[in-house]
Amino acid sequence: MQVTQMEQEMRLTPLLRQAFRPFFLFGASFSIIAVGLWIATLGGWVSLPVYGNILFWHAHEMLFGFVTAIILGFLLTAVQNWTGQRATHGKTLFVLVMLWSLARLALLFGTYLPALAVILIDLSVLPVAALLFARLLLNVNQTRNLFFVPILLLLTATNAMMHA
Repeated sequence: MQVTQMEQEMRLTPLLRQAFRPFFLFGASFSIIAVGLWIATLGGWVSLPVYGNILFWHAHEMLFGFVTAIILGFLLTAVQNWTGQRATHGKTLFVLVMLWSLARLALLFGTYLPALAVILIDLSVLPVAALLFARLLLNVNQTRNLFFVPILLLLTATNAMMHA
């Protein structure tokens, strides 16, 4: 099953051809950087201007930064095989990855931002991804994997509870 046009595909930056590429790369890189910052903070070598406090930031970012990136990379790539439709790619994927990245930066530098802005940016990532994912499933009436949409929204609710 060929769901991409090779000529159009070659015009895209390779990083933005499939969701697993930027999300796995950025998620793994972020986890290494975040753990390094965590160790540096625990050692007293740096003081980070994080949203909330350092314990909140570390717990939140490992779950809603790293793990979420891996989940989104998998789901937004696998949906192409499940539906036979071109998965999120190119500019749309770029915007979603930038939204995820902006949320990471907002939490890291949260002291300098209004709390509501940090929360809204952070809580927007999963619903946007759920919408992109659900759209592809519903376009072909493929309901078998729709159960992931409420899971993504439940993760959003869990994230909101963590902020609360």
